[in-house]
Amino acid sequence: MEGRPYRPALDAYFGRVASVTGFFHNPAAYEYLRSSGLGVISNDALRQHIVRYYDYEVPGLLVIEEYYVHDGSQDFMQPQVMAKFDYDVSSEVAVPRNYASLRTDHEFLNALRTVAILLTRR
Repeated sequence: MEGRPYRPALDAYFGRVASVTGFFHNPAAYEYLRSSGLGVISNDALRQHIVRYYDYEVPGLLVIEEYYVHDGSQDFMQPQVMAKFDYDVSSEVAVPRNYASLRTDHEFLNALRTVAILLTRR
């Protein structure tokens, strides 16, 4: 934001920082495969990759979603957006009430940095 002028195209990006995403997965096929026996997959590397994904990656993603994405958004960004933007939840567009002041608003900038860090941790 530093040194960059306001453009209406930014409103969609501002709106995204207030929204909460979700990790959607359907483990039914994997559960069926596990109950049938993973040995039906003859390629060892592929079988190991599938097991690693469902047994280790998915649980990790669910933890990230719960603690970092949802909590980070709810605790840090949503209050900032509600206080400093005109937010349209249906279109997820947030128009800053005073863009010039946002550029030096330490509370907003810290919240934005915090959520960015939480979203990139793994």
